[in-house]
Amino acid sequence: MKRGIRKGGRAICLTALLLLGFQQTANAQALLVILFGDKLSTEKFQLGINADLVWSSLTNTGEASPRFSWAFGAYGEIRLSRHWHLQPEITVKNPAGASGLPVTTPGSPFSSPTGDPTLDSIRAAGTVTRSANYLTLPLMLKYVAGRFNVGVGGSVGILTGASDELVSDVERGGLSLNASSTDSLNTFDAGLVASLSYSFKPQLQMRSMRLDAKFYYGLTNTVKSNTGDAIRNWQLFVGLDIPVGGSKAASEE
Repeated sequence: MKRGIRKGGRAICLTALLLLGFQQTANAQALLVILFGDKLSTEKFQLGINADLVWSSLTNTGEASPRFSWAFGAYGEIRLSRHWHLQPEITVKNPAGASGLPVTTPGSPFSSPTGDPTLDSIRAAGTVTRSANYLTLPLMLKYVAGRFNVGVGGSVGILTGASDELVSDVERGGLSLNASSTDSLNTFDAGLVASLSYSFKPQLQMRSMRLDAKFYYGLTNTVKSNTGDAIRNWQLFVGLDIPVGGSKAASEE
């Protein structure tokens, strides 16, 4: 029951942080408009900011649970033809990892016994949450039709940091240990990405704000020197694509 309350509290806090991120996004948009104005938007190009809620997990890790966090980045949209667009992105905060991992998960600083019977019994009764962050560069080819557009492509990520937290509930109270796992993970991650978007004002075309869902599936092993089954990232993103700039005529429309 306490764990459910803690998870609910975390979800509420993360949702509040994302709403704050949206506010910061609006402020950043206003600043960019002041600095660059209509240069951020043309008939064939649109710059924007995206903010997402993210559910992430890892393959081949037993009964792991998705980790809940948020992502933030920017995108450009290039019109190739009436229905085909190219969308490069950069996500500076792209969370990965999972909750409820066994302590024996490859790459975890807690995967090996310590030799201390007391510590090892506590360790064996615990689970690990892996928190990793990547700077990612997705590139998608999109088909646009009215309010909806569908995209497919690939993404390359650069690991900027990772840590594992061991949580063990033993007898009275509990134990929580945190250690860096950055050196145990591969620096680069690559995979496939697919998206589905809904435009709130399709008459504005690329200048419309969109509700966007993306799914990423990694093709590379995230753990160095892993002799077992590959441990790959997967992530589900749900959030907003917010265009920046635009002509006065488009705004009036």
